[in-house]
Amino acid sequence: MLTRSNVKPKLKSEVEVVFEDGSSLKGSFFLTPDQRIVDALNDDRSFVPFEDSDGTLLVIRKEAVRFLKPKAQELSRHKEAPRYLGVS
Repeated sequence: MLTRSNVKPKLKSEVEVVFEDGSSLKGSFFLTPDQRIVDALNDDRSFVPFEDSDGTLLVIRKEAVRFLKPKAQELSRHKEAPRYLGVS
């Protein structure tokens, strides 16, 4: 059972996602403090949550991603994820 006590805090990491069809989105993935984007894309889930630049929450199918362009400053820091993702 998932409770607030065992939910890891999430941080937002800004990227541009380029998909197999050539389209792209700018926004953020949600990661734990010790996680990298590559870790999230290589775990056993088929889909990952993503917040686009206008704040819309999307669920992205990982197989559709061609590559990512992380923001330069995001390589060294993250931003806090929104509270509605279960972070207290």
